[in-house]
Amino acid sequence: MGLAVLKGLLQRAAGAVWDDLWAVLIIEAAEAEEKWKAGIVKDKKATVVTKVLEWLSTKVQIKGLQRWLISLVLGYLVDALIAELNEVLGHDWADRVAEVKDDVTDLIPWLRQL
Repeated sequence: MGLAVLKGLLQRAAGAVWDDLWAVLIIEAAEAEEKWKAGIVKDKKATVVTKVLEWLSTKVQIKGLQRWLISLVLGYLVDALIAELNEVLGHDWADRVAEVKDDVTDLIPWLRQL
């Protein structure tokens, strides 16, 4: 149910936001991994959820209950995304994302702001 609410909210606001969410999730997860390795952050998942919520807030208006539900869903998405990336790309996936980030930002220029 939570994922359906998130998807519906983002598609109503702007269909592209739903698609962009996945790029933002991957990039923020990679950056949180790097910050964790450097000792800058302790909780990678919370860092990603916070950053993605900040990004979403610039795209759509999120109210109290929606914010709580979206943060809950984002937590599950982060867990699933990390598990999938670890399985498919190995545990060095964050390095691979960093390598292609420049190429991705050429395709999606607003990602440079992240």
